[in-house]
Amino acid sequence: MVDLEQILKIVKRENYGYSVVGDNPDVVLVGEKHAPESLDLQEELISVVRPVLVLHERVATNETYHPEYTRIIGWRERYGVEVSGLDVPHRKAGDKDTLATREGFDDHIMKLLNALGCQIPDYDLYQHAVSPLREAYMAKLITSNVQHGKVPVIAVVGNWHIMPWSVIQHTLQDKKISYVVIQGPGAINALQSWAESFKR
Repeated sequence: MVDLEQILKIVKRENYGYSVVGDNPDVVLVGEKHAPESLDLQEELISVVRPVLVLHERVATNETYHPEYTRIIGWRERYGVEVSGLDVPHRKAGDKDTLATREGFDDHIMKLLNALGCQIPDYDLYQHAVSPLREAYMAKLITSNVQHGKVPVIAVVGNWHIMPWSVIQHTLQDKKISYVVIQGPGAINALQSWAESFKR
């Protein structure tokens, strides 16, 4: 069982936003701005939650040369926790782009949108079109692991992916999975950016 009191102490001390959905959460959703300083809080949460599994968006990048990737993968040994990617996996060197890779997935979605006559003028709007599809993939990974008894689980994604309207939150609610949402710094900026995109 997740020690909610300890989690909330950390979150409040760091001035993060949070919400709790349901009783006795099995999932801790952590939003981050994909910056190195986010990892310190995540490690503190791991030591308090003692998860069976950490699903992390940045592990799906396959950027094995990157110090943050190496640090996250190191949690396996440091904390004795399973660590896995939480996104459509990026292509590994030498792989072709297919729908099973993020690059191929993005390209396929862009071609589909263009075929439907949707002209996506900039990357931000493109992200608004693709994010729900990626979130559906992320939600499936989270719920599948919970349903197979891998709890508690910490799931770390960009702040945007765990906003109240996200597919991840809606899926967890539909499946009656209790969870905690921890919104890292930058969540308010993401909300403002989203609102601004509709004024264009």
